[in-house]
Amino acid sequence: MTPDIIEDLAAAIARHTARRIPLAVDLWSTAEIADYLKCTERYVLDNFAARPDFPPAVRLPGKGPRRGHPRYKAAEVIKWAESWLDA
Repeated sequence: MTPDIIEDLAAAIARHTARRIPLAVDLWSTAEIADYLKCTERYVLDNFAARPDFPPAVRLPGKGPRRGHPRYKAAEVIKWAESWLDA
């Protein structure tokens, strides 16, 4: 393979690969939390997000006075889940 072909292949792969955001700064939706905890989004909302010890939701500003859908700091959700491993 020539270097040009390798560079073109690498660029094509990069265009089709999801960009990874570090967990320390990533904000998760309830769907992403459900994927992580291997349950449904409804279960997250009803049984985890409603708990007083669950990490607080972040609601970014939307258009006008409206707020966006709840997002949760990924690192805090992971820390919360791991706190139950020894419980």
